[in-house]
Amino acid sequence: MSYLKYIAVFFFLACNQQPHIKTGLEGKPMPNFRILSINGQVKEYKDIIQNDKPTVLFFFSPICPYCRAQTQTIIDNFKYLGNIQFCFISPFPLDYIKSFNEHYKLSNYPNVVVVQDVDSSFENYFRARTVPFLAIYDRRQTLKQVFKGKVNISSIQEIALK
Repeated sequence: MSYLKYIAVFFFLACNQQPHIKTGLEGKPMPNFRILSINGQVKEYKDIIQNDKPTVLFFFSPICPYCRAQTQTIIDNFKYLGNIQFCFISPFPLDYIKSFNEHYKLSNYPNVVVVQDVDSSFENYFRARTVPFLAIYDRRQTLKQVFKGKVNISSIQEIALK
């Protein structure tokens, strides 16, 4: 798999900031994606989340400045987001993902996991061609909204905690 295509696509399209988008998947339950944890274990996504908490799936590129800005915004406002679990998902090589995880110290947050999209299942399911890309699920793991581009914290809170 060529990661150069991701780099080019992500940089050219990442600034395509839009409000939430309609996917036709709203109201559907979260699918069970195959992921690779940063410790190298292949798992099913549903094995690592808590079913009774709202969830934000954050599709990102470790080298994207917009993804880095969104991550910093999440970290800076974490006191308002403690009841929401976050799964940072990237198609990039595990070394890049580990470096991103270490830089932002995401392992220090109990409701954050950072994983690799093993077989592009997340990307294909949502047709995610840009980053940052956030899918927000309620506590019943039902898709509420999808966003392309940077999302403010109050929107994440409002949608996830409805």
